[in-house]
Amino acid sequence: MIDLDNDTIYRNIMEQMCDIILVVDTNGNILITNTAAVHAYGYSRDELCGMQIYELRSPETRAAVDAQLKIAQQAGILFRTVHMRRTGETFPVEVSSQRVRLLNKEAVISVVRDITATVTMETVIRQSEGNYRYLHEELTTAYEELAASEEELRQQLDELLAREQAIHRRNIVLASLHETALKLMQKTNLHDILRLIAASAAKLLGTTHSYINLVDEEKGIFCSEIGLGHYAQLVGRDIKLTEGISGQVYKTGEIVVLDDYSTWEHRLPDPLFDLVHSVAYVPMKAGDQVIGTFSVGFLNPEQSFSDEDIAFLGRFADLAAIAVQNSQLVSALKRSEQELREKNAELTAAHEELLASEAKYRAIFEAASDGIFIHDAETGEILDINEKACTMHGYTREDVLAGGFGIFDTGEPQFNGDDARRRMEHTVAGKSQLFAWKNKHKAGHPIWMEVNLQRAVIDQKERILAIVRDISERKAQEQVIQRLAYHDALTGLPNRAYLREFLNLEMEKAQQGETSGAVLFIDLDNLKTINDTFGHSYGDEVIIKTGSYICAAMQERAFVARIGGDEFIVVLPGEANPGKIRNIAASMVKLLERDYELGTSRAYMSASIGIACYPDDGDTTEDILKKADLALYAAKGNGKNTWHFYETDLQKTADEDMLIKQGLREAIKRNELYLHYQPLGNPHTLAVVGFEALLRWNSAELGPVSPGRFIPLAEENGTIQTIGEWVIGEACRFARRLADRGKSHLRVAVNVSPRQLVAENFVPLVREAIRTAGIKPGQLEIEITENALIVSMEDSIQKLKALRTLGIRLSLDDFGSGYCSLTYLKNLPVETLKIDKLFIDDIESDADQLRFVNSIVSMAQLQGLSVVAEGVETESQLNKVRQCQCNFIQGYIFCRPLPETDAMLFLNNTGAN
Repeated sequence: MIDLDNDTIYRNIMEQMCDIILVVDTNGNILITNTAAVHAYGYSRDELCGMQIYELRSPETRAAVDAQLKIAQQAGILFRTVHMRRTGETFPVEVSSQRVRLLNKEAVISVVRDITATVTMETVIRQSEGNYRYLHEELTTAYEELAASEEELRQQLDELLAREQAIHRRNIVLASLHETALKLMQKTNLHDILRLIAASAAKLLGTTHSYINLVDEEKGIFCSEIGLGHYAQLVGRDIKLTEGISGQVYKTGEIVVLDDYSTWEHRLPDPLFDLVHSVAYVPMKAGDQVIGTFSVGFLNPEQSFSDEDIAFLGRFADLAAIAVQNSQLVSALKRSEQELREKNAELTAAHEELLASEAKYRAIFEAASDGIFIHDAETGEILDINEKACTMHGYTREDVLAGGFGIFDTGEPQFNGDDARRRMEHTVAGKSQLFAWKNKHKAGHPIWMEVNLQRAVIDQKERILAIVRDISERKAQEQVIQRLAYHDALTGLPNRAYLREFLNLEMEKAQQGETSGAVLFIDLDNLKTINDTFGHSYGDEVIIKTGSYICAAMQERAFVARIGGDEFIVVLPGEANPGKIRNIAASMVKLLERDYELGTSRAYMSASIGIACYPDDGDTTEDILKKADLALYAAKGNGKNTWHFYETDLQKTADEDMLIKQGLREAIKRNELYLHYQPLGNPHTLAVVGFEALLRWNSAELGPVSPGRFIPLAEENGTIQTIGEWVIGEACRFARRLADRGKSHLRVAVNVSPRQLVAENFVPLVREAIRTAGIKPGQLEIEITENALIVSMEDSIQKLKALRTLGIRLSLDDFGSGYCSLTYLKNLPVETLKIDKLFIDDIESDADQLRFVNSIVSMAQLQGLSVVAEGVETESQLNKVRQCQCNFIQGYIFCRPLPETDAMLFLNNTGAN
């Protein structure tokens, strides 16, 4: 234990530390602190030393932190919580506490670290993981459905891995295209842009060798503009338009791929190409005209180009072509600007001459390559216009002079007359203006222009010259780049980046109290079934149609985005009425519940919706999307094909689920899991015929946790495999102890989950557990549910038959709660049928229910099956079960689940067959 009183060096260290240091007495009073704490919380040192430690915690975490703090002090571990500044702002922290001696009394020293940046990064990482969660779940489920044979399993796994890699790679390509397009918008230097595109494409294909040739029509050559890796030596070389692979691409306009370049008869005789194994040349086009070639090469003979690689190169070649055209437009604009400046200088120099010669002035005015307007400096009225400006707008000079500037009005507020007059006022004040502007052509279509306003004196009067140039083509190219960066390639809808920008603006307004609204998180139910059954192209078709249905229903009142996979977001700005939001969600669920025509087949689909309202449920983009996702999870949990509003309890449940999942990973190591055993009895003699092993968990942090709560979560995070293996082993050891007491004829039943049953090593695992415990196979009974069979029916039946061959008993649990029918039972190698408690509950009061149970028993026994009635709790129910001729019973009327010691005692007192 540290003694702070006798070692003053600790105080110096505390003041130098960037982390917050708080020394607290046993009553929670802050005794000592450092400068970092003063800066972090916003209180003075004296104020802090007069406060209780809990006052620095966020109110909702105070109770939970006390329990965590005790554990941390004893175990010496870190934990996270939320602290609060003087302003009320909260921030996440990581806390480490240790007991110390202060003035011969016990105190606690806490090192508190602000982890805002860490939490932000973790959030980003989780969101990234969310982009691939669907892919991972698809891989896992597809893996579970693979065929039984080991060779077939390996082949299908390879196919699945290849599919995942292809999808993953496609996402990388889209992300790379997105990033490149964004950078393309920021860069104007053509060399930098092309180098970025060449490097991005080469990296994506797993090589460093790429180059770009640009066509020089006048010289009849290719100019090697960019060369990376092995092709760096090509930069500066000129190649004739008729030579090499580039020449072939230029001639045909088609992609050329050579898997073995050394065998190509037209290859150029240059030692540089001797090391190249395979190459791909893609044309860069402006319309139908080839303006360059984009090439990537592999030196490694083991590398080759797939069709997908070529498609990716085509996308990058398109970007490169856009970059070249945009650069050419920019270069042309710069040349024109220079020409314009020179012409302006000429006009200024010739001003005095023009005063003396109107004819000469008119000739220069009309010969200008740019459009020119002359405005009155005071009123802004158009006094004159040259022929180029008339041609650009489709009007005659008389039309323009008669109609004034209003005939060019597009009707868009940002291009109104007031703004034009304001710019002219700045020009009159001596501030030249250069800006982009949109006018309307006489034919009705818009014209983007670059406008240069200059003050001039004409005929000894002050005028404004408006020199205009048509930049519509450049604007169109910018729009193409913008669409690549902010729209989903499959549906054309706004993508995640566009959604975030939109929501960020909405949240800013919501934080200022200027707006409110709702976010609907839509997820298609079971799209994976479509992908697995019909193929991903049909799955994409469903996604496209879903997007169109949503847009058609929402029209202009909502922002609709696809954020990945089968997930859509609908934002309803300004909609705060819960009733209207509820009606919209209900209508959307009904709209998306339909049959989709997929080729010659039809497939039923539905959707689930999670709803969060801002700013009530969250006033940041991350928070509102998280709350909508939690609500979606709740809708899925309610059976899908429905909607659910976010509730505070959802967050609490999600937090509890996370704690349970974390605890499950350590439960076996900490010996927190144990089994209870519920006897099965003869309904007539009430003698024990066997036991069912039931899993229990008493968590050190959470206390006793219900199996109905933690077992589904163990299924979700995969810990059910490890836990299930432990349960089978423990049940076999219990059977061994029964045998040691002369009760080897009693069977011990164990429930197995769907994940356990589909595992490749399930049968060997059970065989090894029996061998290790030293029991006969017939002492163990494996119970499966109907849902376990649905996951992978054929594979499951083969494994059950293997267990039956070993001599292990098999039973079908909870019969009637799932999808199995009695006629289907003949295909299953089970010996026992357990009727679900649901059918026993009303057997004493419902004659129809009694007849139904009697029919199940009769039909099962006709197939040679024994029948167990589960959940028998009353004497009346027991009599009805006897009347139905059930072979065995299980329930509280006979015995509750018991710890092993009590189960042995019950067996001794009751007896056994």
